[in-house]
Amino acid sequence: MLAALAVVVLVSVIVVERHTLAESLHVLARLNWAWFLLAGASEAVSLASFGLSRKLLLQVNGRPASFRSVMAITYAANALSISVPFAGAELAVVFSYRQFRRHGVDAATTGWMLAVSAIFSTSALAFLLVIGALAGSASLASAAGFLGALVFIVPGAAVLLALRFETVRRFLHRLIAWLVGLSRRVLGVPAHGVDGLDEFLDRVASLRLPWPRYAEVFGLAVLNWVADCGALACAIKATGSPTPPTCLCLSSPPNHRVSAWDYRSADQ
Repeated sequence: MLAALAVVVLVSVIVVERHTLAESLHVLARLNWAWFLLAGASEAVSLASFGLSRKLLLQVNGRPASFRSVMAITYAANALSISVPFAGAELAVVFSYRQFRRHGVDAATTGWMLAVSAIFSTSALAFLLVIGALAGSASLASAAGFLGALVFIVPGAAVLLALRFETVRRFLHRLIAWLVGLSRRVLGVPAHGVDGLDEFLDRVASLRLPWPRYAEVFGLAVLNWVADCGALACAIKATGSPTPPTCLCLSSPPNHRVSAWDYRSADQ
């Protein structure tokens, strides 16, 4: 059903945007392949840095995941994020969670890794947005980008930090138990209530890395976005259009990753 819906949406987009697609094909005929290949290489660096940041975060449980498996999940999630209409980023997160679980990563570590990865990716994006806005003398855009990032970063970071306190964990347990109970009464799911929730919250609260490792993850998140901007610049150059350097940080597509073109979005 989902595949059929995706095909219908794809065909509809082709029909509606046929004139734009025709113009794009005309541009491709005059493409500078050197810049195009450089754009592909830059995007590969972006995705590799995002995958490596995830691998570093997964070492928190003492059982490092293989770089190959992490990159396979990252590429597949990125493909879902950019190809599925409307809910691509959310689907990519769910897909990543399930795949890491299938590779033997426990639920607490997987959830913690995805949350921390998203926080660092958004923080790195905010950092580059501010630099780009200031370089372009766009103080209003700089403030808007910074405040927008705070809206996402602060709640997630606050919850992860607050979980270290037993009083907060007990409150979250009661809140989640009430929500699960309401869901069971209305929808009949989940069938097993909140079994194991205390253990899950305690496990998440115990996860932490040395501060130098967090600095590495943030550096990789910045590289992820810088390479993303580089891929955008090279793609523009490949079409023969000018690339204003001070606007790249402000015009680079949002990251879902979950990966460099996602969810950003893990990212990636």
